[in-house]
Amino acid sequence: MFRMYNQKVNPVTRKGEMYNSLFDCALKTVRAEGPFSLYKGFIPHYLRLGPHTILTFIFWEQFKQIATKLGI
Repeated sequence: MFRMYNQKVNPVTRKGEMYNSLFDCALKTVRAEGPFSLYKGFIPHYLRLGPHTILTFIFWEQFKQIATKLGI
């Protein structure tokens, strides 16, 4: 998806010059760089969102317990 955002746009047709659709982008990427190219950036993305998700669920459970004690 990031590749589609960064592709050059034809000023006349206002369409991307390299990819026509998300499927076309994925297909061309896999053909050129292999299937593991789709996982580029997975680890930094997980390291950024993983702690946030875990803490969200921990705090949610704590808030549910507080709400139950208060009768809300």
